[in-house]
Amino acid sequence: MQLSFDTEHIRTICESSAEAIREFGQEVAYVLMARLDDLDSAVSIRDVLLGRPRAHNNGDLEIELTGGYRMICRANHPKNPMTGSGVIDWDKVSRIKIVGISKS
Repeated sequence: MQLSFDTEHIRTICESSAEAIREFGQEVAYVLMARLDDLDSAVSIRDVLLGRPRAHNNGDLEIELTGGYRMICRANHPKNPMTGSGVIDWDKVSRIKIVGISKS
């Protein structure tokens, strides 16, 4: 999958394990980096088994990290693939934007 980031701050955290550790602690940072590696090597979200990815009705995709933290993503195609019922077809999404990392 092709990854992008909603803000420079999120990009910095996701591209630097030292920054992720400073922001969230070592355990969460370790899992975050592992999930990012999973996403980077996946063809679609269906290839990502860990983190229990689940789509929400608002178009967001939530991936669990650890300690109650989660990563929020959105499809990021110029024209996002949709199903016949008008929701994002995550099987066809190959570009996502990470829009947030927060504690539930």
